[in-house]
Amino acid sequence: RHPLSIVTMAPLRSFDAFAKPIDGIRERTISGGLITLVASVTAAILFLSELLVYLQVQTRHSMHLAESVPSALFDQSPSALLLSGHKIPLRVHVTFPHLPCNSLDYAHDGNSHSEGKFQHYHRAPFEFKKRIPTIEEYKTSLSPSLPPNPKTDRQQGCTLIGTIQIPRVGGTLSVTVSPTAWRRATSLLSFGVDLLDGPPEPDPFHGKLPNVTHHIHSLTFGPPFPPGIDPLRNAQHVMDNGSGV
Repeated sequence: RHPLSIVTMAPLRSFDAFAKPIDGIRERTISGGLITLVASVTAAILFLSELLVYLQVQTRHSMHLAESVPSALFDQSPSALLLSGHKIPLRVHVTFPHLPCNSLDYAHDGNSHSEGKFQHYHRAPFEFKKRIPTIEEYKTSLSPSLPPNPKTDRQQGCTLIGTIQIPRVGGTLSVTVSPTAWRRATSLLSFGVDLLDGPPEPDPFHGKLPNVTHHIHSLTFGPPFPPGIDPLRNAQHVMDNGSGV
């Protein structure tokens, strides 16, 4: 070894933590001091890095979905909740005074009645029914500017009423003109003839587009909640723009 290098590295002997513990063979070496110094520096770097990570603020967003538990406010036993498959009732009562029942369609989450998919997921006694409006329903659903003739005109209307069971998640419910009735009305209005296959049927809309004026008698979800109200009760939407839609 070069004498100068030995003199330069000699102070490292004082850092040697691996000195021999037995008298007579105890010796502090340069290599032992170098190993100790490297280990100490590494430990200090790790300690400082962990300290910096601990002092830094990290914001994390998380979401936890808790299982629905029946409340004491609702008259619903755990057994009934189990049988219902964690579903709630959806009650609908709406009247279309100018739309016949054979031209009315409805769907839940894209499963329409006209395609037969609605009946696959919703079976009796939880289903919707279409019927001719009663005199009271027909009078209530008309615009105040139209004089009612309920005994005859209500035959051209339709009331949708019933209750279905729906999951406790977001979904869509639509009540619309049936695809067949819409295609027939647009073909008669555009070309003057019924372009659909099958025997011709009388035009229920008299050469105009369907009028979807409607009156929501009631639309509620789930069991009644004492402080809550039905915001859609007796809500009415009158189509007066000439097209009816």
